[in-house]
Amino acid sequence: MEYLEKFMSFNKDGKKVLPLKVFEINGGFIVGVYQGLISKYDILIKYRQNVRDPWTRIRTPKHIHWTADILIKLYADREKTQEFLDFLINVWNQTKPFKNNEEREKFLSIENLLHVNQKEICRLAQIKNFLNFLLSADYLFSSSFEII
Repeated sequence: MEYLEKFMSFNKDGKKVLPLKVFEINGGFIVGVYQGLISKYDILIKYRQNVRDPWTRIRTPKHIHWTADILIKLYADREKTQEFLDFLINVWNQTKPFKNNEEREKFLSIENLLHVNQKEICRLAQIKNFLNFLLSADYLFSSSFEII
């Protein structure tokens, strides 16, 4: 994990910024959670993507890319994509700000994330290749929108 923390660190205004937590996803993405700038309880998300080995530079997700990707996925499989969007909206509606560092640390623990989302993880695991479908860069460039 220490390797991933170094891999996901970056310089801002001459200071090294280290992530609070790092998550590796399917060998294709590394997601870092950082202290945000709005308040001491704010977090910032950044990621790297493995694009045919090498990894991309550290990036902040852009809404327009996400939106275009979701629109393409809606065309390919409206039901599954809408299900995913409904899940995200539900999470958003239930989200409350952190009140202190202890709350933030507890929330970001892998044990808590797995526990809180266990039902959703099990449900999504039953949908063949659903996460790969959502995260696949190759999908955007395929000639067919069929899920294999």
